[in-house]
Amino acid sequence: NKAVLKDMGGVIGRLFGTPRPIEGTVTPQRTVSSQDQAILDLKVQYDKLQKYKKKVTIVMERETEAAKTLLQQGKRDKALLCLRKKKYQESMLIKTEQTAQNLQDMVDTIEFAKIEQKVLAGIKEGTRVLKQINDEMDIDKVEDLMADTQEALEYQEEVANMLGNALESGDEEEIEDELRALIAEKEMDEANIVLPDVPNTEPIGETQVEENPQPEPAQVLAS
Repeated sequence: NKAVLKDMGGVIGRLFGTPRPIEGTVTPQRTVSSQDQAILDLKVQYDKLQKYKKKVTIVMERETEAAKTLLQQGKRDKALLCLRKKKYQESMLIKTEQTAQNLQDMVDTIEFAKIEQKVLAGIKEGTRVLKQINDEMDIDKVEDLMADTQEALEYQEEVANMLGNALESGDEEEIEDELRALIAEKEMDEANIVLPDVPNTEPIGETQVEENPQPEPAQVLAS
């Protein structure tokens, strides 16, 4: 009975299971093509980008709040630096996501072999940019944009120099617009501050002085 069951198990396995390799043969391994590898690399990059995007967005929100605080303190130049750094991070995320999508479209084409080197170069560049984005996720760096210590001032100068060539003219215009909007918001908040009412009652303990006091009758007679 055991032998019969064993034979039946082998038959069922051959019909519905994974075929067992014949003794003495080597099971061929599926070759991973360069196109398969490119698809995998792009997926890894895209997943990283989405994770980084959430963290950098938190930093960008903090930079906006920092700019508002600096404007309250009258530090317009530092507020502008915060907004410029935020714009740089935003542009980097948008461009990287667009590049990843373009590369994905190129990988999916049937003519991949003709553009393989271009795709691989794009993936390599994407890896480099992802490293830059990773460097922008430190929220403590926002505090360095606000501080007045020597170390913080050196960092602010380093950021300003880096942003000098990283932003386009259109970006600078949008930054100035955002700064003006924050200044207008600040002025509106200040205008809406409710001042306490001036009391109408006469202060206790003080007597009202007549502007032209009349002399006493005794004084008139004496004169």
